[in-house]
Amino acid sequence: MNNLKFTDPVCIIGAGKITFSLIPALLNGSFDIRHIISRSKSSAENLTEIFGLKNCSDSFNNLSPSLKIFFIAVPDNEICKVVNSIITSGIFIKNKLFVHLSGALSAEVLSPLKVKGAKTGAMHIMQTFPQKKERSVQGIFAAIESDQEDVFEFLSGTARKLQMIPFRLESKARAGYHAAGVFAANFITGNIFVSEILKESTGGAIPDDSGVFLPIAESTLANIAEHGTVNSLSGPIERADLETIELHIEFLRNNLLDEKGRLILLSYLTQSLILCDVSLLKQNNKNKELILLKTKLKKYLSDDFNLIL
Repeated sequence: MNNLKFTDPVCIIGAGKITFSLIPALLNGSFDIRHIISRSKSSAENLTEIFGLKNCSDSFNNLSPSLKIFFIAVPDNEICKVVNSIITSGIFIKNKLFVHLSGALSAEVLSPLKVKGAKTGAMHIMQTFPQKKERSVQGIFAAIESDQEDVFEFLSGTARKLQMIPFRLESKARAGYHAAGVFAANFITGNIFVSEILKESTGGAIPDDSGVFLPIAESTLANIAEHGTVNSLSGPIERADLETIELHIEFLRNNLLDEKGRLILLSYLTQSLILCDVSLLKQNNKNKELILLKTKLKKYLSDDFNLIL
């Protein structure tokens, strides 16, 4: 029987970037946040001041026994340490809920708490939180994991109260799920960074504005949202324009000679090969020029691989 309630007192463990979005979302969802814990007392105090909360500390000592729900909002490599701290603190954990927010780690990392009678789960918000500023989670997908059905139902309901879109994620699928998020978010950042490096290599021909490539990136994302990935591809790969692609490769080989430049060349070749597959899907695998282009890109990659690494 599910004895978890949305009115149960909440404790937030961690005072990093995600908490600046999690706390207001929980407050807007009428959750009762009673305590903030951070290894930095000043960080915990800062959060309580910003959001008008009352209680904070830098340890698990002297916590109110009324606390029922604990959100663990710390970096992945700190979760096990937090779990150990909870256990060694001696606080009563039976039937209390502990939820971590990691995308890559399974809820199994909380198993030492589960063995002692706690309810455990994971809720990952598929959003980036690059700064200590509030970012809306409304309309964002939330991956829920728990092998305890009452916990899964409660966390799914929590996500809906925060106006997110919950879905079930099995433990074995987490690494692939998180890697997909890295491709969708972090690697976009990396690609725009490379665009800025290449801009510098043009000798001032492009305006000195880091936002010069943002409109085309935003337009591409808008096209993907409307038409899907396969139908949004354009450019030299989609046209099987080998002449243009070879100009790019020659430029990268001759102008970016340091280690970073060699990695950029590797990225160009591997991403181009992936886009060949996208374009072949778009054209029902019938474009012989694309198949030839893919073969030539593989040859370039093979020839340059040892030099690149």
